[in-house]
Order: sequence, then structure tokens, then C-alpha cells
Amino acid sequence: PQKTNCSFFKLSKKAFTLAEVLVTLTIIGVISAMTIPTINRASEKRTVETRVLNFYSTFQNAIKLSIIENGPIEDWAYDDNIFTFSSGLATFEQNKQYIEKYLAPYMKIDEITNSGYNNKALVRLRNGSAFLFNYQHDVLDADLVLVSYFIDGNRENRSTRNLFVFSMSSERPFKPFDLGWDGKTRKALFTHSTWGCGTGVWNGHDNPLYCSKLLELNGWRIPDDYPW
Repeated sequence: PQKTNCSFFKLSKKAFTLAEVLVTLTIIGVISAMTIPTINRASEKRTVETRVLNFYSTFQNAIKLSIIENGPIEDWAYDDNIFTFSSGLATFEQNKQYIEKYLAPYMKIDEITNSGYNNKALVRLRNGSAFLFNYQHDVLDADLVLVSYFIDGNRENRSTRNLFVFSMSSERPFKPFDLGWDGKTRKALFTHSTWGCGTGVWNGHDNPLYCSKLLELNGWRIPDDYPW
């Protein structure tokens, strides 16, 4: 019978040395340190995309259902039981009554409170997010409603990851805010000094109102050049 090379099997069964284990763990640690932040960032972006699109869809659906029951949206501004304008801004009570009549029956709302800022109504949703509602009368010869959505429910958090602004008008019942945009120059959505996504500032506060428009243009996905 053929002899077995015992020394070969003894060498093949040799265990890893401590140094080899440490080197392997170090390599794994370096790779993890490089990849985990990227994975976390991707996950955070997906969460933002999902929350913003869900809000947009929910609000759109609420308006469609309300139109069926209450008539065309352009007639809502002439509801004498709510609006008697003495200035360009609706009062908090007018904002609140508008929401209660035209939107609340079709959305999951927890409470409506006075934000304490320019009569805006702060609407808290059951999923923990919130939005500011601001009816402005006779803006550029038309009524304009601004809806500022805060993913985490904190209206003080005006980062490009948390604040997404929409508008309501008879022209298009609900859409990402794009007032003043020429509809062509994408760069302006980033660089506009007042409303730019990442550059907008108003009264000393971050004011990235064009961020929601960037998402819509990219199929409700955060583009690679988004100011994250």
C-alpha cells in the first residue's frame, strides 16, 4: 500500500496565528468603517424619499376627495363662512377652519395648533411628522397656499433632509414649490439666494424651498448632487 505523507496533513491542520487573526480583524474593521456610513446614508435617503412621497400622495388624495364633496378648489377661497380678508395673510382661525373643512376629513391628523408665526397653522400628523399651513390672499393676483412639511415634526429643523415645501393653487391643486423658477434652469433650484435647496435664506433662517421640486424632477428620488 502507498504511504501517506503524514507531515503534509500536519502542516495543513496548522491553526491561524494571533498575528494573522489581528490582521484579518483590522482589515474587516477598515472595510466596515468605509462601507457602513455609506449604507446608513443610503438608508436615510430612502427613508426621506418614502416619507416625502407618501405625504405628497396623501395630500393629493385628500384634495381629490374633498373636491368630490366640496366642489372645485378655486371656489374654496370664496367660502364666506371662513374668509373675510382684511390683509394678505389669513388669520390662524381661518387657516384652521379651512383645514378642518377641506382637508382634515381625508387625512390622519392629530391636532391643529397656532404655530405662533405669521398666523400659520401647525398640523401634526399621526405618523409623527407635521406641516405648516399658510393661506396667502392675492399673491401675484392670485391666492397661494404654502404647505411646509417637516419629516421629524420639528418645524425648527429646516435642513434639506427635513423640510419640503409644496403649494396649492387653482392652476395645480398641489405641487412642489416652484414659485419664481423659470422651469428650465435646474441649477437655479440649488443656487437661488432665497429659495435654493441648500442656499436659500430668509430672515436669517435656512429656507430650502426648492428641494421638493428637485425630488419631483428626479422621480421622487434624491439626486446624486443633492445637498445632503
